[in-house]
Amino acid sequence: MFWKKGKNKVESEFPLVKWLTKDFRGIRFNESDMKYLFKNLDPIVAVIVEKEGEVKGPTGRFTNGKNVIDLLGEHVKLGPIPTFKDPTTKGNAILQGIDFASGGSGILDDTGVVSGEVIGMNEQIRNLESVTIPDLEKQLGCKSNEALSNYLFIVGTGGNDFSLNYFLKFPFNNSTLPGFISKLITGLSQQLQKLYDLGGRKFVVMSLYPNGCSPMVRARLPISTPHDCVQTINVPLGIDNVRDPCGEVLTIKEGGNSTLCKNGGQACSNRNKFVWFDGLHPTEAVNVVLANKAFNSELNSEVYPTNVKKLIEG
Repeated sequence: MFWKKGKNKVESEFPLVKWLTKDFRGIRFNESDMKYLFKNLDPIVAVIVEKEGEVKGPTGRFTNGKNVIDLLGEHVKLGPIPTFKDPTTKGNAILQGIDFASGGSGILDDTGVVSGEVIGMNEQIRNLESVTIPDLEKQLGCKSNEALSNYLFIVGTGGNDFSLNYFLKFPFNNSTLPGFISKLITGLSQQLQKLYDLGGRKFVVMSLYPNGCSPMVRARLPISTPHDCVQTINVPLGIDNVRDPCGEVLTIKEGGNSTLCKNGGQACSNRNKFVWFDGLHPTEAVNVVLANKAFNSELNSEVYPTNVKKLIEG
């Protein structure tokens, strides 16, 4: 996501580059993403968002409401961001922003291939460089490296490289876990360097969710919830349930993966009391806390070296 500070307010002028670490495909900001990004999108990932009992319809987000990027956008009064694959995302439309994200993707090109048509991070950067930047230069009348220093890149990736790559192959991996992590660090470093070379100067790199505490992982490795999961998630939020998903998931015994919500399944009555929306992804209640900390926190243990607000204003 790219934001630029104007005279009186923060204004968005350039495309959103965002990689969300979501399990499967279809995690998006608006319904147009559902139409254009994946032709073979499964109905089960079209999450129904409910508010006060009213069904709002599919949004593509794996949560009961808004995700972290939605909420960060609200802090700067940023409207919905169109997806890169939407054929109308060109010309003046790109000045508001572009979502390059692909649910199920990761740092590595082969991450998420089991999910279907996934656009990896390297390809996302190529889309930015080869399609969006020439269009942007035409719209602004200047070279992109002159403009991009004023914009904010939000990058969140890496979780799927574990859940949809390394651990899917375990224990038949070709590399050790430390070796795999080193490969991820090298890959992400190169990708961030590429964005820097294109002109980006302001970056928000999001940390991973505690996937080891998720219902999906515990379903595959039936152990009691570690104490540090409760301390990390429950104490700051006052959430009662850190173990179970809010939505009814399709279990491994039922032929599922204990991750995605069951089509037509039940949902918890009080979403604000649950950490997990499904087997892997947090509820809006958690996302609100994460977004607020990212935007305003002064603690180096939560944001480093600065928060999103100061980064935008700087």
